[in-house]
Amino acid sequence: MSSQTNLIDIPNEIIGYGKYYLARLKNPKNNKATNPNTKLIKSQLSNIIDLLLANYVTFESICSVIDFLPDIISLDINKEKAIIFFNYAVDLLETMVYEDIFWNKYPLVFNPLISFLLISRSSQKINNKNLANRALFF
Repeated sequence: MSSQTNLIDIPNEIIGYGKYYLARLKNPKNNKATNPNTKLIKSQLSNIIDLLLANYVTFESICSVIDFLPDIISLDINKEKAIIFFNYAVDLLETMVYEDIFWNKYPLVFNPLISFLLISRSSQKINNKNLANRALFF
């Protein structure tokens, strides 16, 4: 058995773990003030941001990152790094749109409506009006 069989596909599976921890943190039964696991959950989310590499190149992985990181940013968990990765993912998505429109580089992969909705929702989560304006270009 190769040692690579246990590697996590960054970012797709790592973000799955992150969404699991976010769900635990946002659970209405979780009293964040008294729950001893809250600190551990936030620590795990911070670790996930540290593990997230800027090697997402597919439409699905870019969308996954853009969907996940605004929740992390709004919770102020490893915020600086999360903002950097988020902005990078949005830039990649814009590049993908441009390449698809002008060179048909991603036929039948890219959907501008999904991108618009994703960026719009993200702008609301992190209260960023400039991001909302960027979404209009999709």
